[in-house]
Amino acid sequence: MARRMNVNQRELNQHIEFEPNTYYAAFSAELEASAYPMWALVSHLTDATTASLTRRVLSTCLSELKDWLEAINFTSPTVNDSLQVSFHLPLHRYLAVFLCQAVAKQEITLNEVLPSADSFLNLLMMHPLRVQSFSLKLQLLEGTI
Repeated sequence: MARRMNVNQRELNQHIEFEPNTYYAAFSAELEASAYPMWALVSHLTDATTASLTRRVLSTCLSELKDWLEAINFTSPTVNDSLQVSFHLPLHRYLAVFLCQAVAKQEITLNEVLPSADSFLNLLMMHPLRVQSFSLKLQLLEGTI
């Protein structure tokens, strides 16, 4: 689901005035194919009677994220290329939104649905943390912070 779609390469030699159309198309595609259906699903998972459905979504998200980490050979929290980052986080977003819904509305505990393997959870956090770090660096360079 759009993992590493349109990887952004930091340009060090020249200014990029406008992003290419594919950059905006990727965000639109993610929004329409991923975010809208997610919010439609979440709106129906409002109490403990639908907790089994939420558990199934969370299990699938975790399984797909594990497969993705293995597919890109991301086995340690070391960043090999600090100049590349993808801002597309649909599976992370699904996991976060459904976890929030599970805990807040459906009486599910994190221990019930999250794996106990700390190493997997550490790897899982690396991609969103890289995006935040990249964004912070950009803001510092632009002088907006």
